[in-house]
Order: sequence, then structure tokens, then C-alpha cells
Amino acid sequence: MLMSIMTLVTFTSCGDDDEPEKTAKFTSAETTLNNYLKGKWEGIEYAFNTSTIYKNEIITFTPLEQPKVITLTTPGQYVNIDTDYKLIGKAHILTGYGNDKKPINEKGEDYYYCYDDSTKEISFLRAYDGVVFYTQIDDRKISIVNNTEFTMDNITFNKLSN
Repeated sequence: MLMSIMTLVTFTSCGDDDEPEKTAKFTSAETTLNNYLKGKWEGIEYAFNTSTIYKNEIITFTPLEQPKVITLTTPGQYVNIDTDYKLIGKAHILTGYGNDKKPINEKGEDYYYCYDDSTKEISFLRAYDGVVFYTQIDDRKISIVNNTEFTMDNITFNKLSN
């Protein structure tokens, strides 16, 4: 009996290539955030409340024309857990450490991002050649300060360009 239940779950949870792609629309909060973030921003994190730079990030946000819903599967011991993510934009991130602010990787890293208005969190999902990996998701609290400044996980970001 247990084997037939597992077989049923296996067959009913498998996707079909003929299934229509999940469609979604931007919420007003996502549209507002995308319009605000569009462009290049720099955030600097200082070491232990000093003027020594610990880390800096330059993030270029590019909103998607339409949101894209993807399902990522987290493998489990007995069952896999599928989670839907509504991607609303792309982010290119250059990260550097130390006062010279030189990026570790000159090419930077590409991400998609989602936004949860209820928690005020932006989630960055690492993408390699357009493929998203569930193992590299970075959730950060975001708060808009003014037209040219926001904070993300207590790091202040300033607008560099549109």
C-alpha cells in the first residue's frame, strides 16, 4: 500500500512539458520597487563602525518586462519540496572587500530577484547562464530611505546612475 501511494505521488507530482507556463502580474508593491531600484547602486559596509571598508557592493537592477514564476525543487530525504518564486527583475552584483573596493570577480555575478511585501524582503536567486539554483538564495531586508538611498540588511546603498 505504501509503495502504491509513493508511486501515485511520484506520478502526480511530475511536470509535463506540455503544461502551460505559469503566468503572473506585478503587484503594485513590486512595480513601485522595480521603478525605484532600476539602475546602479553602491552599498558600503564598514568594519566595526570605523571608516575602514569591510565590503562594498555595486548592484545594477534591471526589472523584467513581465514577472516569471519558476519552481525550484529542494531535495529531501523522503520527498522533494517544490517552491514557487516570482522573479520580478535581474541584478548584476560586483562585490569587493577592503578600502580599495576592488571587486573579487571583475565580471560580477548575475541574479534574479523576488520581493515579499509582507516581510519587506528582497531575495536574490543566483543564476548561471539564465538557470537559477535553489542552493544560492540570499534573502535581505530592504527599506527605502529617500529617492537616492535605501538600506538592505543595515547597509546603506546610494544611487550611482539610472
